[in-house]
Amino acid sequence: LEATTLYGVSFPIMSDDDSPASNGSELIGSFVQNNFDSFIEHVRVLLIRRSESFSQPIIEESKSQEEEERKDDANFIQVSLALAHLLRSVRELASGLALPEVGMDLSIASALVDQTVELAEMLVRLRITVKFNELRGLVLKECLTPLVREITQADKPDQKEDSRLSSSLVEMIQLSSVALSDGLQMADDLIRATLQQSQATNTAAPVDSAVVKLAVQKNARLFGIWLASSLEQLAGCEPSGDDKVLLEMEEEENDEDPKPKKKIIIAGLERDDESNGQHEDGMIISSLLVQLDECSDQAYSNFLLALCEMCRLAERSISTTLNQSIQSAMEEDARVAESANTLFGGTINPHRKGKDGLDVEHILSKRFQLAASRTLSMYILDRGALAASHLCTGMLQFADARDPYAIPTRPREDVLRLFDIIKASCEDSISIMGGDLFASAVPSFPDEIDYANVFGDRLSGGSGGGATSGLKMDVERMFIENIQVYPHAFDELEFNRNSVISGILCVALSGLVECVRSSVFSSLGLRQIKVDAVLLRYLVPHYVKDVYGTPEANACTGVCNAIDDVMLNAEQRCVDPEVCGDDEYYDAEKDEIVTPFLLVQQFLFNDDGDQNVMERISFS
Repeated sequence: LEATTLYGVSFPIMSDDDSPASNGSELIGSFVQNNFDSFIEHVRVLLIRRSESFSQPIIEESKSQEEEERKDDANFIQVSLALAHLLRSVRELASGLALPEVGMDLSIASALVDQTVELAEMLVRLRITVKFNELRGLVLKECLTPLVREITQADKPDQKEDSRLSSSLVEMIQLSSVALSDGLQMADDLIRATLQQSQATNTAAPVDSAVVKLAVQKNARLFGIWLASSLEQLAGCEPSGDDKVLLEMEEEENDEDPKPKKKIIIAGLERDDESNGQHEDGMIISSLLVQLDECSDQAYSNFLLALCEMCRLAERSISTTLNQSIQSAMEEDARVAESANTLFGGTINPHRKGKDGLDVEHILSKRFQLAASRTLSMYILDRGALAASHLCTGMLQFADARDPYAIPTRPREDVLRLFDIIKASCEDSISIMGGDLFASAVPSFPDEIDYANVFGDRLSGGSGGGATSGLKMDVERMFIENIQVYPHAFDELEFNRNSVISGILCVALSGLVECVRSSVFSSLGLRQIKVDAVLLRYLVPHYVKDVYGTPEANACTGVCNAIDDVMLNAEQRCVDPEVCGDDEYYDAEKDEIVTPFLLVQQFLFNDDGDQNVMERISFS
């Protein structure tokens, strides 16, 4: 290179415009750059293989985890020393290339050093990523797996009912809180060990501590996002990162809606593209879901609420906890910077204060808020599906037309089971969300003159009675307000009892509507479904109310409209049109005329039975 430079200076090649051509220096620079690129790529491959060899877990029973970690740290120190030696050598090379005797361009010489530093930083980031990927597996195995095992063992089918009730909702919430605390403690230990080790080997590793801190912050954020997604999958949701599975369809905005539901849109959500253990994590989560399938309905619903509360707790604490771990581990550097400020003045930009934290844009808190909302929606769907299965039981019996004069005597037992679910859901909701146990007290049964105000025109006969024509049914459906039964994936659900109970009732009645549309009703079946509808309309205001100015402005109205929709479809599918709109049933045994309202009133307020029905289906 010295000879080439001397030859180029002594015998310059003149171009047409009498100026020395720069082709010679460009060719020399390209020659140096290409050879160094080949060299640094070779070193990169060797170091990556070395780092992957010591990052792979060693499966030997004789070696403990502490020994493996000690060997891992020793290997990383060796790699750090090699990188330090490489950086010194490249700096000497760049200094030699910049000498006047060589005359290499300074930008090319500095680029060689930049490439070496970038290689060192890449290996450090790779090591931190591998460590956090291992942390995910540990959290699944040491925190979430024992949580699921504890719940399933306390709810084995071969145990007695008394022992199965021992795992209550409060106990599950305590177990989930302990699991979350253990997982965050593991993350805290890893963060402190990583940052303190980088400070201890700062003289050997040619990587600035700020680079290590940024890498730790990024992987800590990805760990939080992964944890929220894992909790969603345990609740039954699809993996949120798989774009091939989810297709999100946004609904059209309605200007007439006074208060549309809020959306949780997370802008700038980081993707976990460098994770290597996603397949293994997915296998562990799948095995946990198989274990949860063996739980009873009540235990599974309690587990969903416990996961919801776990997400809400993480929403409030995970960012602060991880950020404090990083800041406390970096206290040594902070003290050094503070002492430097006393000597040389302030070197910290005041405009950057508060902008270098772990979660400045509150992405983690929003992600766990979305996970809590999705988990709560899964609880609503689970309870609503169970209630719908009760309401749709025995639907084939409604087509029995052997006795056209048969009349019902009381609401079905399956409708009472619906209110058992609703009461239990109210108690579970207020145990974690607070608030009132019910919306309003059960009023006295109305008089005949007030039927239209309490039960609506469809049930009280105010719609005209008789068979409903197709045109008339279409007009009635136009004025029935549409309700959103199933929440959208990005909807922000209200965490209160009213929102949960209205969602469960909407899901249950939506399932009943679909079952009615595929059934045929005799006169007895239509009368029975109307008695059930009267009981539902009477007790719905006890559990749900319209809260104006909020997304629950039509909570009670929507449930009542769903009940009217059930009757509307049942009347259309009745084989005896003359029965539609006829609320007077002749009881041949008692030789009297009864109505569905009178049957419900006698059933609720008669004390002849062994158990007071009102105590079972309400809080009155």
